[in-house]
Amino acid sequence: MLLIRTTPESLFDANVLLRARGRVHHVRAYPGPLSIKSVVRGQARWTVGGQTFTLRPGRFLVTTHGEPYDLDIAAPEAVQTRVLFFADALVRDVASTRLSALVRLLDAPDARDTEAMPVNRRLWDRDSAIGRFMLGLDRLPAGGATDGSGHWDGWLREALDALADLATQVREERERIVAAKPAVRQEIHRRVLRGKAWLDEHFEQAFDLASAAREAAMAPHHFHRSFRALVGEPPAAHVARLRLERARGMLEEDGLSITDVCAAVGYDSLPTFSRRFSAAYGQSPSRYRQTFKTIGKPG
Repeated sequence: MLLIRTTPESLFDANVLLRARGRVHHVRAYPGPLSIKSVVRGQARWTVGGQTFTLRPGRFLVTTHGEPYDLDIAAPEAVQTRVLFFADALVRDVASTRLSALVRLLDAPDARDTEAMPVNRRLWDRDSAIGRFMLGLDRLPAGGATDGSGHWDGWLREALDALADLATQVREERERIVAAKPAVRQEIHRRVLRGKAWLDEHFEQAFDLASAAREAAMAPHHFHRSFRALVGEPPAAHVARLRLERARGMLEEDGLSITDVCAAVGYDSLPTFSRRFSAAYGQSPSRYRQTFKTIGKPG
């Protein structure tokens, strides 16, 4: 069952898709249920565990059950957010099934030993499993739970399955980190994610490996090596990709010139920006914007 609302009622007890729109909104230390945060238009900042995550269209954040977070929106134009909150009972059901031993599921199918879904503090992009599910919201029946089709229930369970898959991905990431003891790999993983969050927040500025490493409490080269092992690309390449992804999103919106987009994502040279954008997306920024206006997102 899924309730579609514009006010935060029945959280924890029901699955709620909360849609909101406003120029100024602040939330302080709210310990909500497991949820997936997203922004449809504009940008909003969530702060969790002392880390800040700026969400724009195409970026997603998962917050775990009971972990307090702040939300800050202050913009000249209305910001649209879309947040999916999961009912505690559904989370326990899926988490117990995915994270318990198979023999126990057969012997005691009603047992609920596992209460929570593991969550890592990080941003997920539109190409991640979480991103694909959230972007797929618009293709599901508008009536939500009331249409009787079962689409929403199946979608909610698949979304939680995707979260469980991400927990497996995290374990695989830790195995790629060079360290003898599992506890050390876990700590390095945690620190690299802190540094990654810093890069994600400052990618529009000049690349600064030293500051990211300082945020992670690691030596710069140790952070560089560990980041590459965990993320699959060096920190500088990660920042370059974020810049181009942000530029792509800005080009899909009217209002800014190509030169303005170039400067907004941290490039000093328009030819360099155009060359790198073309290499990444197969066409120049101006051509990409024209194609998007004509037929929607290319590819």
